[in-house]
Amino acid sequence: MTDTVAVVTGASAGIGAATALELGRRGMHVVLVGRDETRLLAASRAVNEVAPTPSRPVRADFTRLDDVEELSRVLHGDYPAIEVLVNNAGVHTTRWELTGDGHEITNQVNHLAPFLLTSLLWELLSARPGGRVVQTGSLLAEGLDPDDLDRTRHRRAGWGAYKASKQANALVAVRLAGLTGPAGPVPMCCHPGMVRTAFASGSVPYRTFRRAFPFLFQPVETAALALAELATGEDGVKHPGALFNGTKPVRSLKRWRDPVLARRLWEATERALGEDRLGPAHPRVDA
Repeated sequence: MTDTVAVVTGASAGIGAATALELGRRGMHVVLVGRDETRLLAASRAVNEVAPTPSRPVRADFTRLDDVEELSRVLHGDYPAIEVLVNNAGVHTTRWELTGDGHEITNQVNHLAPFLLTSLLWELLSARPGGRVVQTGSLLAEGLDPDDLDRTRHRRAGWGAYKASKQANALVAVRLAGLTGPAGPVPMCCHPGMVRTAFASGSVPYRTFRRAFPFLFQPVETAALALAELATGEDGVKHPGALFNGTKPVRSLKRWRDPVLARRLWEATERALGEDRLGPAHPRVDA
């Protein structure tokens, strides 16, 4: 597997860094994408200790869509194909705020940026058989309004914005699977469980819950195993577009698989990003 390429976003720490490490251990050439350059370089060095080929750290801040486009240009310039894209970068914020691109930060980092990156890399993901797109998801996914992705009506962030972005992730996987069929890269969404990381550290209730019930939270290595297995094993291929709890496909609720809602979301996302940003091989509705 040494000639296969995996791109992992949000790879400077936590689940992303652990997933990059596991994919490197499985013989892949790993491109680690993250915002914090110091931590990103440290994560890359850790991968180099176990991988057959040196990993590559690439800095990108998903609160800037220009960074996503530059990341795509770098990858297109250096790789003829990408076998695996792990869209893991994500945020949880406690207050509603807009990025420089004019989008609510949770919506942009958790949904718009990975959607755009997937679109821009679709040609590379399709260059060889067996491409996969694995999105870090959540069983908390709910509350999405495709007509108000930036939550401007209520101007609230927190868990509501996070849950809506995770519902968007699940629905994008469903729509991608429907658009590309069995011949295209296989999309899937993975809930890795509750994990011992610094995620959502700004949420006082969540910090309190984590301190009160530490036994409910698993090590990042366990979560990474699930993501890496879906990226390299056969389970994900058997269930394109599915939401997995670890490596087990779940019996999805309608809000996670509704094809009408998935189509509305897809079209709303295309409008939010603009046609000029989308990749030349972008999967299109009714294409």
